[in-house]
Amino acid sequence: CCQHCTQILVARLLLFLSHIRRFRAKLSERQQLKLVVQLLESTLEPQLLCLVLQSLALVALDSSTHEAFIDVQIDDALIQMLLPSDDWYYTRHSTKFGNFVKYHAARILVYVGMGDRVGSRVNLFAMHEGKSSSDKKDKSPFPNEDEYICETCSTPRSTHTFSKSALSVEGILKRLLDEMIKQNQHLS
Repeated sequence: CCQHCTQILVARLLLFLSHIRRFRAKLSERQQLKLVVQLLESTLEPQLLCLVLQSLALVALDSSTHEAFIDVQIDDALIQMLLPSDDWYYTRHSTKFGNFVKYHAARILVYVGMGDRVGSRVNLFAMHEGKSSSDKKDKSPFPNEDEYICETCSTPRSTHTFSKSALSVEGILKRLLDEMIKQNQHLS
């Protein structure tokens, strides 16, 4: 357990530091990026995978990093994560990780311009928010664990800090799609 907890702690630190522009710039250097991509194994513990994938997704938001992602063959590692069924990522405590591993892998592929490789395997607009529960059959016997997983593994649709607001790419597109659906219903 000590090794696992240490890995999770380091991955959480990586995710925290990935919010700093200078750290992302260093992490996006080919050699550094290659090391992180080599960590991506679909057999890794799902929580660890989610944290590393979230960090890489933050780096992938910068279009100047896309060439480096392609050079380190990020698509090979990520497509392997989209292939197995969700139960591949089930743990003793939760069935939630499969959705998030696939979601973050798909996000990165879309960000670096390889969205065609995702196909219909993952719907980036149907992600679960931390507070919304899915069907009862999908719930694990540990609802608090599921809530924690949803809260820490999902991408915030919007963030408000002090006087600044920010939206994720998916959040903006989701709002646009919802607005278009609403307008279409009013016209009908």
